[in-house]
Amino acid sequence: MNNMKKNNVVILLSVLSSTAYASVNTDKNWTQQLRSEGIAAQDQSYCYTNDKGQIEGANVDMRIRLASVSKLLTSFWAVDKLGVEYKFDTKLFIKGNNLHIAGSFDPFMGNEKMFYLISQLNDLGFNNFDTISFDKNTMIYPDVIYEVDEYPTINAESNTRYLKMYFNTNNWSADTKIEYATYYNLAKEGRFRREVSFTAQNVKFVDANPFENDSEARVLTLSSPAIYKYLKEVNVKSNNFVAETIFRMLGGVNQFEKFLADRFSLTPDKIYFYTGSGLPIYFDEIRKDNYATCSVMLNLISELKNSVEKQNKKLEDLIA
Repeated sequence: MNNMKKNNVVILLSVLSSTAYASVNTDKNWTQQLRSEGIAAQDQSYCYTNDKGQIEGANVDMRIRLASVSKLLTSFWAVDKLGVEYKFDTKLFIKGNNLHIAGSFDPFMGNEKMFYLISQLNDLGFNNFDTISFDKNTMIYPDVIYEVDEYPTINAESNTRYLKMYFNTNNWSADTKIEYATYYNLAKEGRFRREVSFTAQNVKFVDANPFENDSEARVLTLSSPAIYKYLKEVNVKSNNFVAETIFRMLGGVNQFEKFLADRFSLTPDKIYFYTGSGLPIYFDEIRKDNYATCSVMLNLISELKNSVEKQNKKLEDLIA
């Protein structure tokens, strides 16, 4: 359920097996919530399926703002297109004293993963690179686990700045050292070294992997957990950055519209997404929000449930 005041709406979606529970308890809760929020029922939407699979509720075909409920459909698109076991495999090409990072659009390349990477490289005997290069699919964002209200700028300049910071441990700030120690203390034994040491002279963006076909280069893989675990984190903590990053990786606004049209014959009069997170965007100071009807959302969430179950997972493997 997503609760929004003023010009926004309250949305309640239910996929329940008990008609009595849906029609008695949730109807009552719906009325109570509207009253407590002081908003008009005619501007809101509420729906559930009865024992015949039919959609019931209030204003089920009215378009409403979705906010973070949007993340459920970003999750659906991801597991439907990539599969629940998809992993982001970041490749590390090392030759001599040089490193090239072939990114995978991994949205969790923040402090924890970068600390882990440096610790693992130290374990393998690396503590200095003359040059670190990276490609367009590399996404470094230290604050990935924190809530963001506006999608940050991630480009060659920011990646260069962050990589220089991570790979020059003598220049770490007191806060960075404390954060590394926190991860060390929380992690399973052996995951992180107690202390890490690294230096890197040059960091740069390159269009092409300089070691792509070099048989002398050593290739390492930094593999993510299965994407369903990422999506669980997204939906439990409503992580806007990761949801939006995955949405963009899948093709963004135009490809999502095509997905809905090709698979479900849905058109923008019923549903439209501007972002994968549900945050609004602004065109010439005019606010634009993701929207859909309650009935469309209920059908698509049912499709999400079916998709993950066909892949031997449960809906709760992706959401709270």
